[in-house]
Amino acid sequence: MSSAGHDTHDTHDTHSAHDTHAHSAHDTHPAYTKVGMESLVSFNQKWRVANDPDASPEILAELSKETDWRIRSAVAKNRNTNEEILKKLATDGEASVRQNIALNPHTPPDTLDRLADDDDLMVRLNVSRNEKTRIETIKRLGADKNFTVSKSAAESGRI
Repeated sequence: MSSAGHDTHDTHDTHSAHDTHAHSAHDTHPAYTKVGMESLVSFNQKWRVANDPDASPEILAELSKETDWRIRSAVAKNRNTNEEILKKLATDGEASVRQNIALNPHTPPDTLDRLADDDDLMVRLNVSRNEKTRIETIKRLGADKNFTVSKSAAESGRI
């Protein structure tokens, strides 16, 4: 594959063994600083950093502003994304971003409470699976109109 192939938005390239092993996010900018953010120009570079468990909260905050929902979604699930960014992304118009916020173990309980009322089935389902979800919210999800959500809440062992 040519080097130009790495700058496309082809999601097949983002998960290849070549990308994850030959070019780690550390190759892009070792310090994960805002200065390093300037060197992130391709989708694949941003994708690798957004999914890197060692990415700094500062670089993740910058990546949370990306127009591509796939980058925001990766930031939403990253364990190093700070609470302020998680709260902001919880209102994202793209359901997959909110779905990952609902799964993130660092999402604040009050944000999970709000997401429990989301129109998207998978968001509510993921809230029922998050250990930080308050018991009152789990009980509310136990009465959800969707059987899968109510079953998941019941199977959480918390109600």
